[in-house]
Amino acid sequence: MFSVAIPAVKETPELGALVGATMKFVGNQFKAGRELMAIFDETIDRMTQQAQQPQGEDVASQLAAQQQQIEQGKLQVDQGKLQIEQGKLQGDSEERQLKQQQQQIDVATLQQEERINSENNQVDLLQNQIQAGAQVTTVQIEAATSADDNDTKIAVEQLKRLASSGLN
Repeated sequence: MFSVAIPAVKETPELGALVGATMKFVGNQFKAGRELMAIFDETIDRMTQQAQQPQGEDVASQLAAQQQQIEQGKLQVDQGKLQIEQGKLQGDSEERQLKQQQQQIDVATLQQEERINSENNQVDLLQNQIQAGAQVTTVQIEAATSADDNDTKIAVEQLKRLASSGLN
């Protein structure tokens, strides 16, 4: 009974008188309990006085504790907001860095494409020059071959004339 009664009285001091009276009633049932009646009476009086005393200090300390918890909660909320803001700033910074890197990649890609186009234009120009040179060479060879054929024909004609004039 004491194991239940004592914590109940500590939790709610107003129950002290009731618990004391109950113990006194139970104690009166036994001869040995009658000797404890004076102690029960004294204890009941003390518990009753404590129950009647205003619990202002406890209420004040509870209010102070609650106020402190509220303040701690506010601090935690503020810290959470600060962390969120820092996260946003960091995210914005990383986003700017990524955009800057993408711009650098785009510029490098454009430069590479321009260099490739320039090299392709140079290759095309060289191919055109080579083709033009080949055409000129072909014309020269044909002209030389044609000239050689004419010289050969003239020489053959001359030989024929010589041969016919020597035979006559």
